Amino acid sequence: MRSSGPAAPCTPASTSSATNSSNDSETLFAHDSQVQVEATWGIYQCMITAYRQPDQARGREQMVQLIDAVSHSVPKHRPN
Repeated sequence: MRSSGPAAPCTPASTSSATNSSNDSETLFAHDSQVQVEATWGIYQCMITAYRQPDQARGREQMVQLIDAVSHSVPKHRPN
């Protein structure tokens, strides 16, 4: 998995098989051709973490941080 770039604004929810999950994601994202999948997966993990947050205010704050992170440097208008 690539380690460059900004840190994610969330920590993925832990699972009982964290070691296997880590190995699976490293295998899945081993090739640069999968960078879009890796980015989408990371965003999804952050969304799930915010959604599952027991403290609703904290979950909202995490989601705002995620939206800010993914919308930074995105052009306002994309040509067709």
